[in-house]
Amino acid sequence: MSLRAELVQAITEHRVVALRYDQDAADRRVQPHVLYRTSAGQERLDIYQVEGPTHSGALPEWRQFDPRRIRRLDVLDETFRTAPGYNPAGERYRHGVIARA
Repeated sequence: MSLRAELVQAITEHRVVALRYDQDAADRRVQPHVLYRTSAGQERLDIYQVEGPTHSGALPEWRQFDPRRIRRLDVLDETFRTAPGYNPAGERYRHGVIARA
């Protein structure tokens, strides 16, 4: 199964994911909420990060990832509920949603 297919499955099943992003030396534990397209047609992933390395503030918190920079992905058995602040009608999703929690 491709990484993209695993992401879509994790999003639709509300499954927690452990992933290695970009140059991180350790896994991040995240709740993937939306895979969508930007106005330039690029795919982006909105996640709620609960554990692991971060370069932009305290956790838990919302993060936006470029799926092409995910080096490793493990879909866990653990499920999640919709995170605080999630807005499925958000303006950033107007160019196309691929998968949504």
